[in-house]
Amino acid sequence: MKLTLDEAWEKCLAMWKWIDEQCKEDDNAGELKTTYLAASKPKARLLRNCYFCDFAGEDGGGRLMCFRCPARFVDSSFACEDTEGYDYYEHPKAFYRKIVELYKIFKEQDHA
Repeated sequence: MKLTLDEAWEKCLAMWKWIDEQCKEDDNAGELKTTYLAASKPKARLLRNCYFCDFAGEDGGGRLMCFRCPARFVDSSFACEDTEGYDYYEHPKAFYRKIVELYKIFKEQDHA
């Protein structure tokens, strides 16, 4: 079953909150995501082990439709990888802070 936009935000924030709390300087963010998902047992395998990517989906050629990322609905320049300052893999704590910041803006918007 596909997640709603609100569920994608809630589940992604919960995962990254846990990662933020667990992450030490040399920890691998990808491994922490896998550990979290193994413990939380989502109903189906998530695309790229990410609630945002899973919500966005893939096009017919198997490419991620990043323009449908919940964070991009708030900030069209958001990118989870190869970003200065908050790359999810290189800077997981900064990534969590970034999505918390974007979530606050999301909650202020009208999503009717």
